[in-house]
Amino acid sequence: MSTSIAWLVCGSNNSWYSRVKERGFYIKEYMGSWYGNKLDIVGSQSEEDLYRAIQSEFEDITIEVFAMLLEGQQDWLEELIEEARKSSYYFEPLAEVGLLEHCSRHITFEIVGHFGNDWKETYYKNKRY
Repeated sequence: MSTSIAWLVCGSNNSWYSRVKERGFYIKEYMGSWYGNKLDIVGSQSEEDLYRAIQSEFEDITIEVFAMLLEGQQDWLEELIEEARKSSYYFEPLAEVGLLEHCSRHITFEIVGHFGNDWKETYYKNKRY
């Protein structure tokens, strides 16, 4: 969570940002996209009305931000794949990244390499919602 927020708010004057920005579509699209914006940190989901309002007013970019992180950190992708091989809990978000329209080729290559060409069928068959 903290890494996601840091990547979303980092400014273009950051030297690491400049080097990483060209690694993939979702990095280009989302890294630094919240720079200069006011942010509100919302508490637990027990505040149901606030949570529902947020869901209805804002776009959920969780999977896109996840893709941004995986584009930027190869070791995170490898670690997630290892966890996804053990549990569908980790396979589902990995597959959702793979299904994104602009998923990086290296991510798709890794998914196919570890889960086979039928990974999409596996995802749809076991999807929890």
